[in-house]
Formats: sequence, structure tokens, C-alpha cells
Amino acid sequence: MATDALIAVQASTTQTDSFDGADVSLPTGTPRSGLWVRVLYGDASVSSGDGHFIFNVEVSHDGGSTYFLHTPGDEYTVTLGTDAVAGEIWLPLETSDSKFRLSVVFTDDGSAADQTITYQGDLVFGRPS
Repeated sequence: MATDALIAVQASTTQTDSFDGADVSLPTGTPRSGLWVRVLYGDASVSSGDGHFIFNVEVSHDGGSTYFLHTPGDEYTVTLGTDAVAGEIWLPLETSDSKFRLSVVFTDDGSAADQTITYQGDLVFGRPS
């Protein structure tokens, strides 16, 4: 799948808790057919208990002062266990707003310890196959 090498939604990063990525500017919004944010993740695990990392695309209607959830849904969830997992997630992006960001939210029932995930986000111009 073709990605835009000039626009990194999120450079490779390792996170242990919720995290909001940097603003990404699209001065004219997305094309009519929309775009996709492809998240490649790996080394996602906990040392004990269980938890989840949930990926979201958030858009800003005011140029980056406040953000609103754009892609809520269980299909963007990585379930953590003691064995590390890897995979990819595709998040749709269709907006007339000029700024967006990729965020990840960590949730658990209080039993998770040493949660971690390494991921990156790319902007993709085609639908996933």
C-alpha cells in the first residue's frame, strides 16, 4: 500500500501509557475518498494481568487547540497479555478539518503491570485490502 513518506503521522515510538501524538496538518482536509492511518505495532505486552491499548484518530475543528475523537470503536484495540503481539490497524480519516493526530489510550482493570507497545503511524491513500 502506498504511503506518503513526507507525512509521518507518528514516527516509531514506545509507550507505556496513554499518549497523544503530534499535530499533523492537512491544509485542505482529506480528499473526497478519505485517507487511512495505518498503525504498525509490535512488542505489545504486559508482565502480568491484562490490559488494552486503543488507537484513535482525533481531529481539531479549531486549528489544534482542542481535539475530538474521530474513530471510536473496538476494532482499533490491541489486547495485551504476557506474550508480546504485533500487527496492524487501519483507521479511517475523512475530515474537512486541517489538523489531526494519532492517539493511543491504555485501559485495564487495575491488574496490568509493565504494559508497553511500540508503534508507528503512516498516512495511506488507498483502502486496506
